[in-house]
Amino acid sequence: MSIDSHSRPPGKAMPPGADESAATALALLRGGDRAGAAAMLQRLLARQPDDPHALHVMSLLLQARGELVAAVAHAARAARVAPGNPGLHYMHGNLLHDAGQPAEAARAYAIATRLKPDFFEAFNNLGLALQDSGDLSAAAEALHRARALRPDSTSALANLVGVLEQSGRAEEAYALLAGTLPPVLDDRLQTLRSEIGDRLARQSALANRTAEAVARYRQLAALDPADWRARIGARLTLPAIHASAAAQDAARAAYGTGLDALLAELDEATLAALTPGDCLAAAVRDNFLLAYQGEDDRALQARYGTLMGRLLDRALPEFRQPLARPVVAGRPLRIGFAGCFFRDCTVGHYFASWITDLPGADFECTVYLLGGPEDEMTRTICQRARRVRLDGPLGEAAAAIRADAPDLLVFPELGMNGRTLALAGLRLAPVQCAGWGHPVTSGLATVDHYLSCALMEPPEAAAHYTENLCCLPGLGTRYARPAMASSRTRASFGLPDDAHLYLMPHALFKLHPENDATVARILAADPHGLLVLCAGETEGMTRDFLARLHGVLGENGVAPERCRLQPYLARGDYLALNRVCDVLLDPTRWSGGNVTLDAIASGLPIVTRWGRFMRGRQTAGLLRAIGCEFLIADDEDAYVTLALRLAGDTELRAATVRQLVEGARAIFDDAEPVAALAQSFRAMLTA
Repeated sequence: MSIDSHSRPPGKAMPPGADESAATALALLRGGDRAGAAAMLQRLLARQPDDPHALHVMSLLLQARGELVAAVAHAARAARVAPGNPGLHYMHGNLLHDAGQPAEAARAYAIATRLKPDFFEAFNNLGLALQDSGDLSAAAEALHRARALRPDSTSALANLVGVLEQSGRAEEAYALLAGTLPPVLDDRLQTLRSEIGDRLARQSALANRTAEAVARYRQLAALDPADWRARIGARLTLPAIHASAAAQDAARAAYGTGLDALLAELDEATLAALTPGDCLAAAVRDNFLLAYQGEDDRALQARYGTLMGRLLDRALPEFRQPLARPVVAGRPLRIGFAGCFFRDCTVGHYFASWITDLPGADFECTVYLLGGPEDEMTRTICQRARRVRLDGPLGEAAAAIRADAPDLLVFPELGMNGRTLALAGLRLAPVQCAGWGHPVTSGLATVDHYLSCALMEPPEAAAHYTENLCCLPGLGTRYARPAMASSRTRASFGLPDDAHLYLMPHALFKLHPENDATVARILAADPHGLLVLCAGETEGMTRDFLARLHGVLGENGVAPERCRLQPYLARGDYLALNRVCDVLLDPTRWSGGNVTLDAIASGLPIVTRWGRFMRGRQTAGLLRAIGCEFLIADDEDAYVTLALRLAGDTELRAATVRQLVEGARAIFDDAEPVAALAQSFRAMLTA
């Protein structure tokens, strides 16, 4: 927050009896007569060069002219010749801060506060200057002093909250906002309270402290009934790691009940009482974790899409209306790609070729970067496409996309980010598509087509989507074969040479509780076996997952030490880990995608089963495509038996490695899927 140089009236710094010419010059300046003020000040300073009041007013005149360096010099001189005047030091501080010198400004404000211990404005601005100079502890102390002097100041409270949050003291900041707001609430403070409370709730949820997250949301909703972001969070927050299959079923049932209640409560009268801002804040939310339960989500997603639609109708009605189909004959098609993950990650590796490989003569591509980090892959992708970064207010992002008039807009990973999901709930292009970066239907009426890959979808797949399902051949993309880095030994990962290593490196929230018993059976039958896992996104996820798994292992007589946890690994190191392990165990509800492709490229044997939905059939589809269907088990017993054989039979494993390496040529660097994508885009726009 920038310092307001007018938060204390400049003239108030002058003691009674100030020179009349300086006071008159100040009146002229305030009245808009800069020329008259300048002439009077020049005459005064010619007679009395060290008149502090004339110097002070001249600094204000120079500031008004935009001559900031000269203004600072005059203010400094005024403070030097009248060192006991706190107002002059305060104004010097304001000008220094405006000039981008926060440390020097802080020193000037500190002098003002020593001279005048009840100088609220100086303490307030001292806190901001210290914040900008990086001394957050001293900044918080100064702002606490300002609040003590004027407890009802919303400005000081908002500034203090900002410093506390930047210092990592968000709990303290939220406590101030939740417990000490003035009787008449300031809109800015309500917004701060909602935003900080939401961040804290999401942090609790990410740490798998679901009950704590729900309690935070309920408190926010109680403090402000118009906070529908909190009301949705209180009803729809799901655990990342479920304690058991029964606990997951209960959480799913509560989610459905909560969704029905929200739809019933968000009627026309309720919507009319909400501001567009309230509705937009509530709509910028994802329901990412639902899909990892591995159930049929079509009905729940459609109801969630209805809820989002009602909020967006109120928030941004100008972007919810249908758009006329464009006339595309005789010109390149304008295709937009919008998302937050155009970088070195699963989404980037999967969908970069959708952008880079579309024929330039036939397609004009724009990449809309909706937030998140960028890297070398981002730059590679954007060499082929026009690059637009849209991480400002969502309404502005929507307007920018609509103004570009794309013929077709693609959201490759719809469902992984609330900002992207809210934009997809708007009508920003005549035709809008989701990709399978998050392989579950969006449920949004504004998404027309779902792009998937034929080798992974079951025969009845169309019934799983609210969108029109469009299956691309093969993997659905040209996926570049991973480059193998230099080899590492097992010892470098802290793993023994004489063990059978079963790798299960998937995100922990992908591992359904039903997988625990399968792993326990494998380890119980193989006394030389170790399970190799990767740590979760948060310590809480890792802790709760290991507690659940260790419990099941203990029931089967398997010691918890036979689970070996790996920290986050850079991609090259992760690929090296694949090459030192014996078998990759594929989860049943959400199978590997990028994980499986890395294993195939590394020659790591995989054991999998066909799942019911696309997200549980990715590995099986890939193995079928490369001629390794013998690695697809029919049931759990066959899965366990195959894993044990591959780990224990050196010759079988070596033969499997050769088949994987040979078959990999069928899926990597295949140009056919993107050629089919281009045909699909044309068909969607001419249908």
